[in-house]
Amino acid sequence: MSPRIILQVGDSHTVLTFGRELNRHLQSTGAQVTTVASSGSSAASWSLGNYIAKTTGIPTFLKIFPGQPPEVTPAGTVHATPTLASLVERVKPDLVVIALGANMRWMTAPAVQADVTRLARTAVASGARLVWVGPPPQKKDFADASARAAYDVFSVLVGQAVSPFGTYIPSGPFVPAYAGTDGIHFTGEEGEAISRAWARGVFDAMDLLGGLTVKRGAALFAGVSLGFGVGGPAGAAVGGVLGYVAGRWLL
Repeated sequence: MSPRIILQVGDSHTVLTFGRELNRHLQSTGAQVTTVASSGSSAASWSLGNYIAKTTGIPTFLKIFPGQPPEVTPAGTVHATPTLASLVERVKPDLVVIALGANMRWMTAPAVQADVTRLARTAVASGARLVWVGPPPQKKDFADASARAAYDVFSVLVGQAVSPFGTYIPSGPFVPAYAGTDGIHFTGEEGEAISRAWARGVFDAMDLLGGLTVKRGAALFAGVSLGFGVGGPAGAAVGGVLGYVAGRWLL
C-alpha cells in the first residue's frame, strides 16, 4: 500500500534542489508530504535537537508543509533544528524519509552506527516505515581513488546501521559526476540537473506506487555492498547499478 503521509528530513542537500525535487516526486503519489531540512545537520542533530544551523552561501533551513509554499531561511540566518521525535508526533507519518550522512563522514564507525541507529529507531517507533537515503559523493570523491574508497565504506556503514529498521538507498549510483562551487553542494545549471536526476533515481528506487520499497531498496544496497567487497569502489558502482536493475525489473 502506498504511504498516505510522508515526513522527509535532511541536511543541506535536502534544502537545495535534491530535497525539493524528491518532495515533488513524493507528492506525485498522492501522499501528503512534509519536508524539513537543516543545513549542516547530522543524525545526532535530529535526535538531540540541540543543533543551531547557520550557513553562508546556501539557505540555512527549509520547511515545506502540505498545501503551503516552501519556507526558506536564508544564508547567514540561524535556525534551530527540531527533533525527529517531535516531527513524527506532529505529522504522524506512515513513511519517514531521512537523507543524512554528508556531515558525518569524519566520524568514527562506532559513532556513526550509534547515531544512525538511534535516529532510525525513533523513525519507526510509532509504526512508520523508514527509507534512509545516503549522502552523495563530493568533488574529491571523483578525483581521488582513496577518497572514493572512504566514501563507499562510509555509505555501506550507514546502510548496515539502517538495515535492522528500514530500507537504505545509497546515492552513489545516481550521482555520476559533481558540479558546483564548494566541492560539496550541487549548484549551478549542471549541478541542479544532477540533483534532479539524483532525486528521480532515489524516488524510482523507492517504488512507492508499486509497494516494493523494501525489496528494491534492499537489492540496490546489496549490490553496492557486494560489489564493494569484491571490487572496491569500482565494484560498488557496478554492483549498485546491477542491484538497481535487479530490484526494478526482477522483483
